[in-house]
Amino acid sequence: VPGFVREYKTSGEIVWQLEDLKWPWKAQRLKNGHTMIADSGLNRVYEVNIAGEEVWSYDNIGPEKNELFDGLGPTFVQRLENGNTLISARAVSKIVEVTKDGEVVWEVGKPLIDTQYSAVRLKNGNTFIADAGHERVIEIDNEQNIVWEKKGFGYPAKAYRNEK
Repeated sequence: VPGFVREYKTSGEIVWQLEDLKWPWKAQRLKNGHTMIADSGLNRVYEVNIAGEEVWSYDNIGPEKNELFDGLGPTFVQRLENGNTLISARAVSKIVEVTKDGEVVWEVGKPLIDTQYSAVRLKNGNTFIADAGHERVIEIDNEQNIVWEKKGFGYPAKAYRNEK
């Protein structure tokens, strides 16, 4: 089923759109005006300019066969302040931080996390994860130590922390 990413005015008028995607799960408007998209159905994360032209991508991060919901490729993406990109790939239970050149500089996976949805890098450098497979939300440091954990509310899909 085709998917899309659209930006709307409050009046309902479409300001910007990118159509015919597979399963776009997360989109982020970047400071440079480009849009970063995690397309779970194509196992890729990519950045497009305002004209919809691809200017950067990170490919092949997902399962051989994509399926809803546990069989999804990248479900969450965040461009970090240092220019790197944090990617959460659900079906392969992996979170990676990659450089602009596609080099993996940080990674976490099983058994610590399992079929997670979102991963957000916090201002303190830790990573906040909606770890659905373990039915919890955790915060881990760069050495992958759990520094905070909350269980007991089922199957979290997204988690954010209010940072002041």
